[in-house]
Amino acid sequence: MPKMKKANRVIEVTKMSAASYLARGYDQISDNGEIEKPATGGRNVSIAEHNKVLAKLTALEQKPKSDELKELEEEVVALNKEIERLTGIIERNAAKDGKNK
Repeated sequence: MPKMKKANRVIEVTKMSAASYLARGYDQISDNGEIEKPATGGRNVSIAEHNKVLAKLTALEQKPKSDELKELEEEVVALNKEIERLTGIIERNAAKDGKNK
């Protein structure tokens, strides 16, 4: 039987009524209390919380995609340099091990 939670109230319901509880603002949770399915309705969000999310969304939408791509390309270059450095270390250690035998 699914467990449903809203605020500090936890109830067990039938599988057939779980969708109804999701629509009324209950989250479906696992036995250890983690949310398996979030509520699909029945919740109110404060205007402060709404504005915070809206500001974050606007900032993300205004950031040009090319900036993100440029940052990722720079990260790839840095990681490739690190790979080359580590590969050199591995090769030198392998060569030393071969001479010591």
